[in-house]
Amino acid sequence: MALSSAPEKRGWFLDNLKGDESQSFSLALEKVLQERVVTKLLNFFIEQLDLILTCDSPADIEGAFNIILAIAHFDKSTTDTLAESIILFATKTTSTSPAIFKILANLFNALPTDSVLRYKVFRVLLTTAIQRHNIPEVVAFVPHLPKWFAEWKSSNADIRSVYKQLSDALFASGDIDRALDILALYMKTFSTEAPPTGDERSELISLLVQIINNEAVFKIDVIIDLPVIALLADETAVKVLKIFFKGDSAEFKAFVEQNKAAVEASGINISTFTEKIRLIDLSTLALKSLHTPLSYEAIASHIGFSVDDVEHWIIEAVRKNIIVAKIDQISRSIVVSGSRVPL
Repeated sequence: MALSSAPEKRGWFLDNLKGDESQSFSLALEKVLQERVVTKLLNFFIEQLDLILTCDSPADIEGAFNIILAIAHFDKSTTDTLAESIILFATKTTSTSPAIFKILANLFNALPTDSVLRYKVFRVLLTTAIQRHNIPEVVAFVPHLPKWFAEWKSSNADIRSVYKQLSDALFASGDIDRALDILALYMKTFSTEAPPTGDERSELISLLVQIINNEAVFKIDVIIDLPVIALLADETAVKVLKIFFKGDSAEFKAFVEQNKAAVEASGINISTFTEKIRLIDLSTLALKSLHTPLSYEAIASHIGFSVDDVEHWIIEAVRKNIIVAKIDQISRSIVVSGSRVPL
């Protein structure tokens, strides 16, 4: 059977697959069920899936797939064949239909918890959600991951790969705090018993440099005390990260003067990091004078820049939500009432 691209033909297929007894397709489906000859039906569905996905009703597409899934469920090998076919289709299709995610999700839920295909379907499901910028769906996976990893008997390499993909997606979406939480889970897979070596070590250092250079990252408390950080203590990126956690711009300036070649070779953007640590330094100073006026002169003296530049840095700190403060331009002072950066 071949499907026309005409909308009425697509509708006919979906309506009949859902079981309109007055139509011959429903009778043919009943015969298929009785004879358990499902291969042709599954192949037909997969072959026509690109066309089916052009239907205006994702719910109808999902319903049609669920019937196919129910038929395949009677035989494990058929279910596995369907799963492999859907995985292959989802990795190649250019369709943007939301039904693809639903199909993958339903297939994932239908597979046995210990199926090796469940991990494969999940990875395609995760990639599909990320490609479609469906971040809420991505976040919804996180609480279930430890249980799923145990069921799949996942290797550390697979676990790290999933956490890295999730973290990268959240960083790209601007969800910095959650991205760091996921990155911490990735980093926790390393320990003194399973230290990073070779490419793993290089990737970790690269990730730390990205954090240092990311203008939106200011809270690093979730990663700074992890065992893997201690294992990388001799790396320039870790030394800079520890200075950043203390929020001491003078210490960073001295460190760069003594280790400029190493800092530059590590890929750390000195200009970007100098701005970030000055903002942290400002936050640390301001919180020590919480709810008490703090003069521009005191800020300039502590951080080491001109009084004329103080207001610029205060505005930047407020804009980036590092401090909550009121500026008094007449008295040239600020009153800080809070901060999202822990001391």
